[in-house]
Amino acid sequence: MRLSRVFRHLCVPEVARLRALVRDGGGDAQTLYALFQKHNEQLSPTENLLAAVHIEKLSAGQDGSEEVASRMANVRATALANIRGKLYAFTDPGDLCNLIRAALAHGVASRGLIYDFYGRLERLLPHVRGEALTQACHTLVELHKAGHRVVPICSKIFAYIAARGSESELTLPNSVALVHCMAETDMRHEALGSRVGRSLRLLLTRGGKITTEEASALLQAYKEDMFDSVFIRRRLMEAALTGDAIPMQVLVNCLSTGVFSSSNANRIDDLVLTGLSTCDVKTIIRLLLGYGNLRYRPAKVISELTRTLESVMFNLDSFDDVARCIHSLFLLDEHNPVVMEFATNFIKGLDVPLGVENIECICDALLAFCHFNMNDPEVYQRLLREVMRLDCSIPSACLVRLQLVALYIWKLTPQIFDSLGETSQQYLLEVAHRVTMEPETVRKCDLQESVGKTATFVSHVLYKQVEFDYIQPSKRRRFRLVRISSISCARSVKRNWRRPGNGIPEDCAHVDQGKNACLVGCNYLRPLASIILADDIVQFYRHSRERTAKSQIQLGLLQRLGFRCICVPYWKWEELGGWHQKREYLSELFVEHKST
Repeated sequence: MRLSRVFRHLCVPEVARLRALVRDGGGDAQTLYALFQKHNEQLSPTENLLAAVHIEKLSAGQDGSEEVASRMANVRATALANIRGKLYAFTDPGDLCNLIRAALAHGVASRGLIYDFYGRLERLLPHVRGEALTQACHTLVELHKAGHRVVPICSKIFAYIAARGSESELTLPNSVALVHCMAETDMRHEALGSRVGRSLRLLLTRGGKITTEEASALLQAYKEDMFDSVFIRRRLMEAALTGDAIPMQVLVNCLSTGVFSSSNANRIDDLVLTGLSTCDVKTIIRLLLGYGNLRYRPAKVISELTRTLESVMFNLDSFDDVARCIHSLFLLDEHNPVVMEFATNFIKGLDVPLGVENIECICDALLAFCHFNMNDPEVYQRLLREVMRLDCSIPSACLVRLQLVALYIWKLTPQIFDSLGETSQQYLLEVAHRVTMEPETVRKCDLQESVGKTATFVSHVLYKQVEFDYIQPSKRRRFRLVRISSISCARSVKRNWRRPGNGIPEDCAHVDQGKNACLVGCNYLRPLASIILADDIVQFYRHSRERTAKSQIQLGLLQRLGFRCICVPYWKWEELGGWHQKREYLSELFVEHKST
């Protein structure tokens, strides 16, 4: 950077001494403070920051008097003013980013300094390339995690880099940093994302040099809505698993991608079994969560993981870790009495109040306890008390998950519901019936999404290509499925049977319009219309025809709410050769359903 000239009246020996003390971290607080007050304007921004940090460290050993507090406030304000006043002198974006990251790490960064940084970085965009681009992305990620608003500057950087085209080649560290920045800030730029994705795909298909650490970092950051995500994540998984010594964190990232690679499954299982003895308890929980999210249950690996978990779970000291532990068993449908008993005792003895950020873990814990039939009212009461205390601060997305828990306890586990106190029962009923003003797209839970996919499957696949000959055309109708907690959950709407694919929304399911069709609400249940559930592959564990725990809950809750479900398993549907056979299969299915 360009330093200001040293004027004639400057006391050079004192400035040199001040810089030496700042550089070496020596001296006492009084001397350093006196020199800083006298010559702070002659220091560079980095030296101002280091001086403030050293004075604060030296003053930390003194008593917390008002004089020391006033001195530190004065030093902070002076250093910030000097840093902000000299940001214009930076011509290298890398040095600028290093300064802001250091200020953020030492707690000296203010909102004004961050906004000045955005303005200076925008002026230096033509120089943001190579290593400077990587540093800029890492700085923006840290600022985002610290709670600062980075959307405007991210959009400008992404647009500028995308507009360069082929003039600036993106290196592999650049691609890793850009993908990480997009994933952490939840910002997307279509042109830049496509460019980064194509370069990664070209690198991976041509056998380019990529280390295990880089592939693992990309696996962790590359999301499903990015360019060609399934192919790239599978190739990244192959690249991450090449080599001899594979860290356990790489295996965790491979399992947490959400993409199942059949060619690498056995290698991952062998590596997990080999390195299991050196894993800590949090890594074991993350491995179990990865297997659970993939719906993959290799018997030997899961049994070894749960056995190891039994011996190391006593090191858990936070509610979130305990909740994730039993939630991983819930995803795998593996009931372990030892782990569940430990989780029960831990929650009973929990003396730390929970916050809004723990609501999702509370819902996961309640679902796991209900699914494994843990009949301990004290645990439910303890968790529900925390939810009731935080009720006014529950965000919309968490409220929908809480509604699913309330419906599940109320309808599927009546023995647990009856064992709760009157206050908890009333709260669960109130949550189950609660209606908020947010749009439907914001308030989606797993159950609603499953019903929506089923309705789309029925309306755009089954009905669009198969004529229901066993229903009179003049009596065909459609049903709009809305939120279960609304007053009416199904509404009969006349439809144009001559053009079945015209104007059919995604939340419509075609049903048998007979005596079974009527309205339903949570206050009262009446026989509902029959609905077709398209049981696709995600409703079952891999390499088996056993329903996942989630699917069991969704199907049981739909049936308990009065829906008459007709399940169409994916393996039976795929076995049928043509549409004539599929039409006959559906006809027989409806006849069997009517007879019951």
